[in-house]
Order: sequence, then structure tokens, then C-alpha cells
Amino acid sequence: MRLSLGSATLHPRERNPSVESQIVLAVLGAAGVVSAFLFALKGLLDQIPDVIRSWHRIVAEVRRSHSGHGPGPEGQRPPTRGTDGSR
Repeated sequence: MRLSLGSATLHPRERNPSVESQIVLAVLGAAGVVSAFLFALKGLLDQIPDVIRSWHRIVAEVRRSHSGHGPGPEGQRPPTRGTDGSR
């Protein structure tokens, strides 16, 4: 099929196949990069609740150890110093 527009003739089937292949590969490559990025982002976002829970546990433990009230981690109070600085 030939289309004629004045003195210019267009041949729709005679395009450079390497340019088309490069475009297809670029689109597929970009889609792959976006897919990998979204997968990694989802993995990071899934870890946020665990990090927040761990942070709350750490803060609670630090507050408990600094308060001096109640038993320590093994059910024992931290050793107290004597009047001369010995334990």
C-alpha cells in the first residue's frame, strides 16, 4: 500500500526495525525498573510497623531501667552502692 501526498510518497511498512526494537526494549526496561522499585518500597514499608514496635519496647525498657522502681529484667534490682562507694 502506497500513500501519495504531493511529491512525497510514504511507505508504512518500510520503517527501521531496530528503532522499533529499541523503543520496545526501553519501555520494557523502564517497566522492569519501576516494578523492582515498587517491590523494594513495599518491602521497606512492610517493616515499618515492626520498627515502631521495637522502638516503643526500647523506650519503655529505658524508662523502666532509669526509674529505679520495680524489678529489673531478670527480676532483680540493680545493685546499690554503699556509703563508701562499694557495691
